Amino acid sequence: MPSYAQSAHGTYTIRREVASTQSSILTGCILTAASKQPLKVAMVAVNGVMLTTDTAGRFRAELLPGKYRIRAGFIGYYRVDVKKLKLRKGEQVALTVLVVEDDRPLY
Repeated sequence: MPSYAQSAHGTYTIRREVASTQSSILTGCILTAASKQPLKVAMVAVNGVMLTTDTAGRFRAELLPGKYRIRAGFIGYYRVDVKKLKLRKGEQVALTVLVVEDDRPLY
């Protein structure tokens, strides 16, 4: 059963499954909230380590079990923060992030 979170700047869902490895696997997708289109080369920070999405807006990381802070965003969109995501041994977690366009003037 997925869990959901929402803020003024975007939403995310988390789905947990059993992985076939002893480590934890974090997969995800970054989409625009308005059109649900994937954002290629979007930035995803996992405890400060930067990842980028592929052409389909997806990312994947094999991690040690533990607590992680995840930030996802793209130029022209608000950043979405997942402050405390706990990964368990042998678990695969799928994170879907919907980012909201930042329409504030640049200056």
